[in-house]
Amino acid sequence: MSEKSKTKSFIEGLPEGFVKKVKGVLDFKPELFTTEITLPVIYFKCKEDIGAILKVVKKMDFGIKRPHFKHIDFPKKQIRLSAKFDKGEHEEQFRKNLDRGIQVEFSEEEFQFTYRNFTASEIFEMIFPEEIQRISGFATIGHIIQVNLKKPHFEYKELIGRILLDKVPTVKTVIAKNDSLTESEENKFRILPFEVIAGKDSLQTEHREHGNRFHLDMGETYWNSRLQEEHKIMSDQIDEKSVCVDLCCGIGPFAIPIAKRGIRTIANDLNPNSIKWLRINVELNFPRKRGVKSQDFISLMNKDGHDVIKEDVLKLIESEGVKKIECLANLPGGATFFLSSFKVLIKILKEKELPFDLTFHCYLFGPKYSSIEERYEAKLKVLKTLEESYEDLQKDAKITIREVRDISVDNLQYCASIRWTSENSLENRTQEPPEKKSRTEL
Repeated sequence: MSEKSKTKSFIEGLPEGFVKKVKGVLDFKPELFTTEITLPVIYFKCKEDIGAILKVVKKMDFGIKRPHFKHIDFPKKQIRLSAKFDKGEHEEQFRKNLDRGIQVEFSEEEFQFTYRNFTASEIFEMIFPEEIQRISGFATIGHIIQVNLKKPHFEYKELIGRILLDKVPTVKTVIAKNDSLTESEENKFRILPFEVIAGKDSLQTEHREHGNRFHLDMGETYWNSRLQEEHKIMSDQIDEKSVCVDLCCGIGPFAIPIAKRGIRTIANDLNPNSIKWLRINVELNFPRKRGVKSQDFISLMNKDGHDVIKEDVLKLIESEGVKKIECLANLPGGATFFLSSFKVLIKILKEKELPFDLTFHCYLFGPKYSSIEERYEAKLKVLKTLEESYEDLQKDAKITIREVRDISVDNLQYCASIRWTSENSLENRTQEPPEKKSRTEL
């Protein structure tokens, strides 16, 4: 059962009058969330039997885990169960599952639940009217928690902030991104303005992931906590023999772990504030050794990614003779627009007959699927999106497409790894017409 289903099921088991009392409340008072709940309990004879009894409780999924609520009362020799345990329906099977010789008695007892015993999701479920969509997918960045609000949530925003401050121990600031902040308000660095709805009025924080520390200001830089695992996946995937160029590095969640592997890394971002925070994070994450500076691991640039591709990547190949380069770009709306510059670069490399092995890891959005057949069709649509920015891409490059994460009801995020090599270019000129061959992995 999903967490959402568990929440709804638990609320349905509460006294009807209590739920009606708090539905739609705006004048929030913790004492409103006090009620009496009847729960099934097991009485045991001796402490030695607890382990065996809990084993059966877990097996039959009748355990109860509530905030600030003990599921065992040792003085009473009592184990509390979830409300879905029905004595008439489940007692016989429970006893059959118990080890022989263990004596138990089943009963019910009334418990007082208060505001402390409910989760944030349960309180939102109780308060919001049926027509209001439930809040889900809180993102935590250091001491900040971010929520995405729809217009119906606006009148509840202060209440939402208060509850999250109470219920998430590490949180000191609650910020909201809402539907009133349209794309027109998004600046050229793709940073949406956030509203502090509760707690400390500061957007500066420290985030930690996979042993790395990142300082940032949510009002100055882009950050997405839901990419935490992808940061590691991509960082581990980069070939240690290549030079890595992060075209939109932000504060360094890809660039720093890649550089830590000893891979020469060039980190670029159009946003000067991102480079400001990246410089701080480089100093934080690279150990200071005698004779070795952080700059020896990673180079920072503050340029347009198109210029980096057409100028700096070309220089790496032409002037420095770099054998293998891997570029990556992750942007909120997708990074396919960089493909036009890669097309220009590949044309120059071919004309100059320079040897090259160049990969572009391009993040973009595409449709969801629910079957093998739909999966293939979805990836064909992703491929079509790529070719809107680079016609005949399949003729010039080998393409591998993989799913990254769930975005919405209809979309997924994908990563297309596009590889061009001088050997492939020569192959396309000397062998059968490229349209008869497919080097795309879907």
